[in-house]
Amino acid sequence: MTVTPRQRAALAWAALAAVTAAAFWWVVTIGFLGDDFGYVQRFSQLPLLAWPRLFVREWSGGIWGFPLRELRPIAALAFMIDSRVWHLAPAGYHITNLLLHLGCSGLVMLVTRDLVGGRWLPAVGAGLLFAVHPVHTEPVVWITGRVDLLGTFGFLLAFHALVRYRATMQIAWLPAMWLAYAAGIFAKEFCLTLPLMAVLYEALVPAGRPRTIRATVLPYAGWVAVSLAYYVCRTHAIGPNLGAPALDVLTKDFWRIVAQREWVYVGALVWPIAHWLPTADSQQPEALQWLIRGLALVLLASGIGWWRDRQAGARDIRVSLFFLMVWFLVATLPFVVTYVSARHLYLASAGVSIGLMAAAARIVAHRIAFGAVAAVLVVSCAIELQERGTDWRAAATLSRRVNEAVAATAQRARTGDVLLLDVPEGRRGAWVWAWAVPFALQPPFQSRDVASDMIVLERENAFFHPEAWDQQPSWAQLRRRAAPAWLVAAADTNVDVTFIPEAALTAAVADPDVALGTSGSFGRLVDAIRGAGVRADQRGRTPSP
Repeated sequence: MTVTPRQRAALAWAALAAVTAAAFWWVVTIGFLGDDFGYVQRFSQLPLLAWPRLFVREWSGGIWGFPLRELRPIAALAFMIDSRVWHLAPAGYHITNLLLHLGCSGLVMLVTRDLVGGRWLPAVGAGLLFAVHPVHTEPVVWITGRVDLLGTFGFLLAFHALVRYRATMQIAWLPAMWLAYAAGIFAKEFCLTLPLMAVLYEALVPAGRPRTIRATVLPYAGWVAVSLAYYVCRTHAIGPNLGAPALDVLTKDFWRIVAQREWVYVGALVWPIAHWLPTADSQQPEALQWLIRGLALVLLASGIGWWRDRQAGARDIRVSLFFLMVWFLVATLPFVVTYVSARHLYLASAGVSIGLMAAAARIVAHRIAFGAVAAVLVVSCAIELQERGTDWRAAATLSRRVNEAVAATAQRARTGDVLLLDVPEGRRGAWVWAWAVPFALQPPFQSRDVASDMIVLERENAFFHPEAWDQQPSWAQLRRRAAPAWLVAAADTNVDVTFIPEAALTAAVADPDVALGTSGSFGRLVDAIRGAGVRADQRGRTPSP
């Protein structure tokens, strides 16, 4: 039986959707993590009519105690829509993340198909590899990680539209690539690198058909116009310096840090070889030397590709080199000015997936052999993904149990009682309650405003603004008045609630070794209480009126 092109496309999408769902089905069973509490609360309460103002204001609204250097109205809109559709059901928010991830995986598949001569097998392989790559655990599982999903979706859609426009010269692809670029940069800032990526792509992998100057310039003219609009909005929201830190790019130390960071990212993408790479801070000089040698090899290989321009397969070679090397470097370029996170590799991994499958399709000509190679890569990634997912599932379980314990405690406690939250900010690289207080203690997550009704103290990094943790009013309130307390303590996946008599808390607060309000004093306070013999077997006792 002959399979039509439409049937092949349907089978490819079905396979991609099935594998993506099988890899991440469990995310719909977990709750909110880390700063999800802050953003879900903010955007569930923000009126939809206020959304246009977010194009000229930073998106957090100062809920973290200081303005962020982030202009992300598209990400805000995603939260606002979810809150109207799903209300407080975390499964709905996770479904949105999962659908965005599927959309990005589909775009990887479509871009690959465009670049390997319309062949579906390597295209599906690239989509599947991207769908199950283990560096995607955090952006898919963590609801706030959707900023990377949205930005990458816009980036890939604009890039796909450029490739299709060059292949068909259909004018309809122009507004698609401009709108996708606009959505991407207003979701996360790394999408600003798209024009640079496109220029390098068209220089290294030129299209076969000739085109006019007008057709060459039009895509970039639209992107420039969108970039100027973004510049105006960002300047209005953040200031004339755009909120970017000053970089001393002319020093060797700067480039040593950049090189070391790039090898950290290479190790995260290709985790089996990570321990052989110069990723330690002490290896920064060595990292720069490795990077220079690697770039020299890329230039040499590119020169060979140009020399073989008329030979069969030369375009496949250049496609592989571009996506494996150039795409990776450009995609990670914006993260030179911020912290290191595997989540920052979401866009970079798209290029690696495309490049690997393009190279495999060139080297392994037989369909069955290619399928075997692709299967090994996909299964290896899927196994590692499941191992990393275990830590996130455990963290989500702990977060849910803490939330339930706080709700139960709030029903028994009186206004003015003390609530001690001995809850970790994270667990084995997965967020639990980092920056979650006071948001997780307020409606809509609790039936009453626990943060206002009780005197709340928590670990430093569970506080919404850790740098101001020692300045919160709870310390002064605890010194001024004695009150019974409730200790919610989380360890591994267990959560205990312990009632602490007023006398025991007063003695612990007065202990000079606790040094109340200084760094680490929360842990010392909890240790002092436990050292006095207050144990979890006293949980559930109600303070006497």
